[in-house]
Amino acid sequence: MYKIMIVTHGNMAASLKETLKMFTNDLEGIHTVGLNESGVENFRERLKKEVEICYEEGKGLLVLADLFGGTPFNTCVLEIKNKYENVEIITGVNLPILIESSLQRDSNLKDIVKDLQQSAKESIVLTECLGSSEDED
Repeated sequence: MYKIMIVTHGNMAASLKETLKMFTNDLEGIHTVGLNESGVENFRERLKKEVEICYEEGKGLLVLADLFGGTPFNTCVLEIKNKYENVEIITGVNLPILIESSLQRDSNLKDIVKDLQQSAKESIVLTECLGSSEDED
């Protein structure tokens, strides 16, 4: 079973994890680290400590980051992706991808990352594309 780490600017990671409780009570193996006013170096140290706590060789670690190219993402690439095996990093974290990834933690991480990416894309829907109930009559 792979672990999940949510990394974001501010409190978004913790808020996403808290919101996940509405969909599943199984939050074991889901970790959060947020970049706050204490700065990048403090974030880096907290990230390293959290990875040491949650990483299990052979199990896999899925990192869900908020922004491609942002400090949380860049720090994860430098501190996790290049130092640990079986780590995948996906940016653009949102609630649908968090729910799906948490419910599929028994799956092989390498096998599902493309599905998670596609699922995240499909979770963005323009309401004007849905039509109205009048159209269906």
